[in-house]
Amino acid sequence: MRFERSRKHMIDFIFPLTLLLVFAVSALIVLLLSARIYAAQTEQADKNYQTTTPLSYITEKFRANDTYGVVSVEKREGRECLAFHMPADTSADNNGNTDTTGYTTYLYTDGGWLKELVARDDADASLKAGKKVIEARDLTVTRKKNGLYRIMITEKNGTQVSRLLAERSHS
Repeated sequence: MRFERSRKHMIDFIFPLTLLLVFAVSALIVLLLSARIYAAQTEQADKNYQTTTPLSYITEKFRANDTYGVVSVEKREGRECLAFHMPADTSADNNGNTDTTGYTTYLYTDGGWLKELVARDDADASLKAGKKVIEARDLTVTRKKNGLYRIMITEKNGTQVSRLLAERSHS
């Protein structure tokens, strides 16, 4: 019986090595492209968060307090504020007590932040006591005719975004 030795060619070594190299380079390219796409999407999401969150917050506050005579624009401590005046609740609780003091919620910017202050109408609360909501450089509220309000926010990077809100309770 005769045994044949198989001949080894250089191509038997080079072909699998080349195939492995092509696969590794392809995987690296896909990984780098994915990282770039992820970074771009994350940056866009951060921009959208900074842009839409303050406006959405103000819009939701506006809608939640959209009762005739509640919404106003006020100057307080030299700052422009969007104010929501909640009148006193004159209905009695279980003990027969009534709350004869109303509350006002102020939205304003201070120190690079959109802030919110809820204060009793009979209290002398300072805007410094407001709670930080989200970073924003400036808030401008303009009351237009027919119950329209233009809300303009200046973001921390200086970009201005605005929204037009309509008072649904306006007569």
